[in-house]
Amino acid sequence: MKSRYKDWKWEIRVIDSPERFAFTAGYLRPKTVVSKSLLLQLEEKEVDAVMLRQQYQCSRYNPLRSLVGWLIQESLSFIPIHRSMFRYARIWMELQADQYALSHSRSKDERIKMALLKCESPREAMVYRLRQFSHPHASTRVPLLTVGSGLHSVLMALLFMLGATAC
Repeated sequence: MKSRYKDWKWEIRVIDSPERFAFTAGYLRPKTVVSKSLLLQLEEKEVDAVMLRQQYQCSRYNPLRSLVGWLIQESLSFIPIHRSMFRYARIWMELQADQYALSHSRSKDERIKMALLKCESPREAMVYRLRQFSHPHASTRVPLLTVGSGLHSVLMALLFMLGATAC
């Protein structure tokens, strides 16, 4: 693996595991972690697509961006819109990584998309990733606000206003 991707400036760790996975870990020095069973299951062009996706995640420092978003969400939990914004950002990070891998892949085969789906991603992003793969020419819409978080935001604003006027 290391000789095949020797031009990368990101570390690649291959884990001997029966599970099939590929993900990016590390905040300041991101690295790709991939299971040996996934590498053995995929063809060369599929492995290249998975590694392109992980390279994009590393180059954009997506683990660090996710951590910062999570810290903001948790520290300002009284402002519910942050939860929706964090969800929105995480989904788009995954969609952009898939788009990068598909656009830079040597093959446009459907098996490439199936291989990319084996990469770890938040559960909430899976629906949008599937939609993006099944309808590649249609724009994928990810709502910034859900009904629940919008109502929560309005209720919290009303409570703050009522509290301010009660003084």
